[in-house]
Amino acid sequence: LGHDTKIDAGKNFNIFRSPAPESNRSSAEVSTGLYDYYLQTFPSPHRYRRLNIPDGQEDVAARLDLRIEGEGYRISPGELPRPSFDTPDSYNSIERYAYTAERHMLPDGPRNGTAAIETVPFFGDENDHGSACCVGLKLLGRDVLVGIAHQKLSPRTAFWRADIKGRYDHFLHDQFVSRFIAYDTMPPFDVVARSGWFC
Repeated sequence: LGHDTKIDAGKNFNIFRSPAPESNRSSAEVSTGLYDYYLQTFPSPHRYRRLNIPDGQEDVAARLDLRIEGEGYRISPGELPRPSFDTPDSYNSIERYAYTAERHMLPDGPRNGTAAIETVPFFGDENDHGSACCVGLKLLGRDVLVGIAHQKLSPRTAFWRADIKGRYDHFLHDQFVSRFIAYDTMPPFDVVARSGWFC
């Protein structure tokens, strides 16, 4: 997106477009015409940033071809709608040693002879990645944008091998599952529906 900058992981992005309200305009803002464009870096819970696209009337030699505004928005997992159907992962969890947010083991971890154990879903709500987006559809009479997200068994994280019971050690890496996600058509593009996982 930029000639000298990598954004987030550098892939799996989706672009949202919505009509640009006049109230958002200012004389200092680069014009994007009738629409505003947003770069979605994660689909569920989604994070996105508004793009400012140069109109060709300014000097862009010393800056990004596409500039990203702000830190974006994030919807917490607790506000996500329940998947429309359950899949086998719904009934399987991972029991693992508990870590702090900085990935340090909690004080009563196994080094001290006891084990702080937490149970987490097999596929967490914060690990979706973009596949494709979006198609305008009607959902129960409401206009929505529908896209596809995916998760995979990545050898980089190997999260399933953290299960202390070793129940998933035989799973091979680089296997993918996908799901449909429906978004509101206007910022902040709330997630209004999700399907279960499918292959």
